[in-house]
Amino acid sequence: MLKRLTILGLVVVSAWGSAQNPVSQNGGKQQEHPETHADTAQSQTPGPSLSDADRQNANASPKEAEQEAKSKKYLEDAFAPANLSNWILAVLGIVGGIAAVVTLFFIKRQVDIMEQQAKDAQASGVEAARIALATAQAAQKSADAAEKSAIAAMDAINLSRDSSVRKLRAYIAAHQVGIMNIKEDEAFGVGFVFVNYGQTHALKFNFRGVVDLLPFPLPENFVLPEPPKRAVQDGVIFPKETNPMRGWVWERADNRLTVKEKLGLFSKDSKQEFYAHGTATYVDVFGIERSTTFCISIDPASVIRNQAGDIIHDKEGNIQFQFIPIANRNSLN
Repeated sequence: MLKRLTILGLVVVSAWGSAQNPVSQNGGKQQEHPETHADTAQSQTPGPSLSDADRQNANASPKEAEQEAKSKKYLEDAFAPANLSNWILAVLGIVGGIAAVVTLFFIKRQVDIMEQQAKDAQASGVEAARIALATAQAAQKSADAAEKSAIAAMDAINLSRDSSVRKLRAYIAAHQVGIMNIKEDEAFGVGFVFVNYGQTHALKFNFRGVVDLLPFPLPENFVLPEPPKRAVQDGVIFPKETNPMRGWVWERADNRLTVKEKLGLFSKDSKQEFYAHGTATYVDVFGIERSTTFCISIDPASVIRNQAGDIIHDKEGNIQFQFIPIANRNSLN
């Protein structure tokens, strides 16, 4: 663009120079005639006597005529057809100069506009970056809040589900209901009923238990012997049945006590007692495996005695006593 403007400027200068030096119609500059010699010759010729003013006017008239003739000649030469191309170049130079100035004006204006647009774009970019950052931070906060809400909702759902499970699941408890062969030379047995205190039935019910002679009182860290295996029952226990399921646990076949040894368990000073213990397993309606552990023993202190300390039997001749649950060894899971 600067190159083009330089060329236009050179054209303007050339045109202006051509216009200042018009070409004469004779193809060159006009030659002045030696009119002064004629004037001088005329002045040397004697004539009538004139005043100074007349002499000045007479001398001035030929010079003015000469100057007027030169001016007229100059104008005729300037507008002669031979100088037409010079005037055209001059006009084109002037037009080109005006166009160059106008072009420079618009270029300058466009540059100013572009600079302003660049500044606006930079300011807009900074503002857009700030808005984007603020938006990202707000989105992160929203995401964190949504995550917390989702976790809280999930916790509420789990709590509600757990609450429903706890309310509706089956709960099997074991209650001692009788004994057998305490005075006979047979295996001593303890009877239990298994009651469902839940809202739904228990499936695949099974239990294993045994009667063992163990230390009394039982140490807290004592490990109970594993009950023997028994046949699978897979029973069903409905909630709060009027005729609950019954089951018995017995002495081990290879470690039975004599009648005398059995009766000795009711002594106040006994260091050993019968313990009936075991585990019942089942599946609730939610498909969760559950278990109930039980462990009870004869309580020598519960035996009814007279003032002398002798055991009082009932009408059938049975010893009147109670079983006691062992702490931390009975649970419903």
